[in-house]
Amino acid sequence: MKNDEKIAGAIFPVMIKNLNLLKKKAAPVYVKYIAKVGSKRSTKLQKGHYLLFYLSKANKSIVAYAKIRSVSFANPSEVKKNIDRIQMDEKEFSNYIKNREEKPLMFLELEKVVPLPEPVLIDYPITMTGRYISTKDIIHLIKISKY
Repeated sequence: MKNDEKIAGAIFPVMIKNLNLLKKKAAPVYVKYIAKVGSKRSTKLQKGHYLLFYLSKANKSIVAYAKIRSVSFANPSEVKKNIDRIQMDEKEFSNYIKNREEKPLMFLELEKVVPLPEPVLIDYPITMTGRYISTKDIIHLIKISKY
């Protein structure tokens, strides 16, 4: 994505077991720690943007997406009240928040997670922090997914 392009979403890595959990949820929520919570630069994601799911340990491809219904931040105790909606089970979430119990997490309420008909291999790295994408990028990825 070029600096002058408008952000339309993000690609975040996810393990297949976590994606499978999200796909089963009627009102899925993706939670993630991000670097600078509380600053103007916390996140550029907004309602209406798209979240694309990247399988990092498998074939390094995008396999599903969801439209973002809302973006907020929640502390771990608030997230635990919604544990049945997130991409982790209770044990995994407890490990994820270990030693960060006071740090807020990005809390993305999503529409239904939609699997792509075929995985889309990408030719650029996606780190744990994710990557913002433009509308042009999303259109390109959907076209090559044989949608």
